[in-house]
Amino acid sequence: MRRTVLTNGHVLSMDPAIGEIEGGAVLIEDDRILAVGRDLDGADAEVIDAEGGVIMPGFVDTHRHTWQTALRGICSDWTLLDYFLGIRSTLSPRYTAQDVYVGNLVDAIVACLAHPAAAQQTFLVSDGEDVSTPELIRRVAAALDRPARLVSVPLWMLRLGARLLGRGADFERLVGDLAVDASAIRRELGWQPPYSMQSGLEATAKWYRSLVNP
Repeated sequence: MRRTVLTNGHVLSMDPAIGEIEGGAVLIEDDRILAVGRDLDGADAEVIDAEGGVIMPGFVDTHRHTWQTALRGICSDWTLLDYFLGIRSTLSPRYTAQDVYVGNLVDAIVACLAHPAAAQQTFLVSDGEDVSTPELIRRVAAALDRPARLVSVPLWMLRLGARLLGRGADFERLVGDLAVDASAIRRELGWQPPYSMQSGLEATAKWYRSLVNP
């Protein structure tokens, strides 16, 4: 059991029943607040002098603008007008589908950096949906509003052709199972991918059309 008392700070309790306390104190035991007030009994507690500072609850991460993760910190001293002109009007139109997905990956990395449970851990990141190659082709075709033309060929015939062309290893990677288990980062950090596979394919198809038909 670890006890800590913060003293001589300006307490912003965010609780109407307690209000603000100038020269206040907060007594903490492990990860729980035991008392808020003045001249608290801090026996056997580590005393931290917060004179000249503010004591207040930590911020809760309630939502993220994930596509802006790569721009983190760029507008910390901007006004709201600066934000709309600089981010929404200038940088946002220049973002491509690839930029958005890089932002999602960075968002997962940021979650790892911010969450204490991520220390010394390794996480896999995915959208949590495993599909076969034929199903992926069907979805890509649907996103592009094109028919999916799939021809059934015996696997042994394809494998033989790949080996004759010296591409056996590439073929095995193509037809083998590749299931990424991202349950750990979801469970331990509460991270959820902002984009599903379907929405990602649709965004990529839209980007592709803008190149073909600018």
